[in-house]
Amino acid sequence: MSLARLWQQQGKQSEARQILTEIYNWFTEGFATADLQEAKALLTTLAGRETKRRNEEKDARRKTSSSRDISPKTEKSRSK
Repeated sequence: MSLARLWQQQGKQSEARQILTEIYNWFTEGFATADLQEAKALLTTLAGRETKRRNEEKDARRKTSSSRDISPKTEKSRSK
């Protein structure tokens, strides 16, 4: 879990989530222990940040493609 936290602090959320998920999935019991509850909480945090990052990237791509979609031809055809 320490490596996942370090990578999280270094901005490597995706890598941190991947390694922690792999290790967390090894367990078949003991989910009530403090360590696994802490790991689950960190995974939840990392998943939220990863989702937020992906959404921000999608928004940025949409804005870029939207500004490219309006060409002079498109503008002329809209005014007709």
